[in-house]
Amino acid sequence: MDELFLTMGLMLAPTALVAVGNGAGLAGGWLFLCFLAVAFVVAFYTSGSYGRLADVQRGAFCEERGIGRAFGNLITLVPFVGRVTLLLSLGSGLLIISGYVFNETFAFGYPNLALSLTLLGLIFILLQLPERLYLAVQKIAALAALLGLATIIAAAFFAGASGPGAPRSLEGLGRAGHLAFFALLGFDLAMFHPSDAMRQTSRTGIVRLGLMIASLLFAALAPAYLCAVPGQTLAESTIPHFAMGRAALGETGRIIMAVVAVAGSLSALLALLHATSRQAISVFRGQVRRYAKPSGTSRRASTLILCAGLAAVLASGLGGEPLLQDLLAASVALWLCGYAVVNLTALTLVRQRSLHGFPALRSVVPMAFNLAAAAGAGLVAVDFIRFAWMFGALLAAAVLLGLLFGESH
Repeated sequence: MDELFLTMGLMLAPTALVAVGNGAGLAGGWLFLCFLAVAFVVAFYTSGSYGRLADVQRGAFCEERGIGRAFGNLITLVPFVGRVTLLLSLGSGLLIISGYVFNETFAFGYPNLALSLTLLGLIFILLQLPERLYLAVQKIAALAALLGLATIIAAAFFAGASGPGAPRSLEGLGRAGHLAFFALLGFDLAMFHPSDAMRQTSRTGIVRLGLMIASLLFAALAPAYLCAVPGQTLAESTIPHFAMGRAALGETGRIIMAVVAVAGSLSALLALLHATSRQAISVFRGQVRRYAKPSGTSRRASTLILCAGLAAVLASGLGGEPLLQDLLAASVALWLCGYAVVNLTALTLVRQRSLHGFPALRSVVPMAFNLAAAAGAGLVAVDFIRFAWMFGALLAAAVLLGLLFGESH
């Protein structure tokens, strides 16, 4: 069950709900559902690439080791750098959102920044507990977000919104297409939580089940948005989920959506920190054999460094600023490029070992769509030039780290 909720952890974050709302407003219900279906199919086959990558290693899964076997050290850490920078940019944003929502709904007058730092402190304390305990908290938070969201969706279909839809444009459709891919980002976090008793094929099946649940949830969420909120409002809003909650159930809906936002943020942050800290230990200590359960000291050190990075971003006042939004867009683009690298790696390793049962189209087509979605991140950036520079800098950092710490076989 851990793998199932880690798969959906990032998909339950408020940022994913905003992406679905904005995408539905920009493209309209049916067209956005088509984009979402394409994103699901691409993620489905990309998860198969991860599974095949594990199979051809004939041992426990290790992402950077598999990429190194196919291409050398040059691009081994592209997915890892995308995850770390997304953790810092998106994670700080989720903490700010949670602090603001909690302040406005449950703790009036308490400083937003203090609440955000308090939540970060509580998450850090949770991560010092045994793994099974903090993953239990992650599952409870995910279930709370799912239950609250299902309640709002059911009520929203009877809201009867009226108002103009957003004007269609090629740029708007491109943004909507990218947002569909962004909503399903993060399924690979489950790959960094191996169970010795679980075969890789079983793990891939669980990841695909999580993708299916999230996709069906978003497929219901998109038309529910349009039933409760006018399309033009959805396309322009930064909090479309709260607009839907209020339209569906009034003040009660706003409170339910506040619980969804805080619980979804907690679920996403725990999933991100769990997977990223485990891979960081593997990368920087050379433990390429497997993502084994790290020692207590290693786990505490890695989570301390990552949480300190989040605290530094919060303290700098960059949270919510355009600079951080462009960094988030660049991080998403690099993560999607990482998916494309895994697609190509799986195909390359299969061909090197003359294995059958993995047609080229299962790798090449998802790779092309992942690269297109990565390019689409520039459409949601505040400043495209700054986004391009940031993406280039992150890619250069990934190459440098790959040359320093990667290990090819």
